Amino acid sequence: MTARYAIYFSPADSTDLARFGATVLGRDNNSHGQRQLRTSAPMQPFEDVSRWQSYTEKAAHYGFHATIKAPFELAPDCTAAELLEELSGFCTEQEPIELNALAPQTLQGFTALVMPQQPDALTQLAAEVVRQFEPYRQPLSAVDIERRMAAGLSERQIDNLQQYGYPYIFSDFNFHMTLSNQLPKDEQRYLPWVQSLYQQMVPQTPVLDRLAVFRQVDRDTPFVRIAEFRFQP
Repeated sequence: MTARYAIYFSPADSTDLARFGATVLGRDNNSHGQRQLRTSAPMQPFEDVSRWQSYTEKAAHYGFHATIKAPFELAPDCTAAELLEELSGFCTEQEPIELNALAPQTLQGFTALVMPQQPDALTQLAAEVVRQFEPYRQPLSAVDIERRMAAGLSERQIDNLQQYGYPYIFSDFNFHMTLSNQLPKDEQRYLPWVQSLYQQMVPQTPVLDRLAVFRQVDRDTPFVRIAEFRFQP
């Protein structure tokens, strides 16, 4: 199957936010080796290793990120090098955005970092990326469309899916950084563990100051960051 690419916010490896994400998901974004429940954090790891592995498997597959332009196969007349070059230029014109009050919460049954109020600048940035990089996207396959439609989309989301290959964009864009799969309804330990870990590991307000391109060789292989571009206003 053809490789897929995605444009994500992925924090710099040197930041507290990146170290937190790697601790929770058991991997960084630069490789797809075997995941490990890390013990170097300032608190105990999740008490049940097997449950931690099952809870984070899907989230770790995509890497620690916030989706800005969802995974896509490259259009036939586009190359990865051209995608990287255009994103590099795009990022030189962007301003950093503070992620105020970012914190772990439950979101539709899974755990994610979210904000109580999403900055308008962030919504606008995501919309610009979706539109500007649309020419690089190959139309979705019938299988992918059917998979998305099964989620029970609104009429507007169906229009987004048909036009841009992803339903949750523009007014439906909700910035989040996924930290788990959908959890069992009776799971009461995972979210408090993640919240405590975040409070200890990320004392300062994170900043969205770059965008990255992730690549997935095939659907069974985790996404890996292949390039990142810092904002340079």
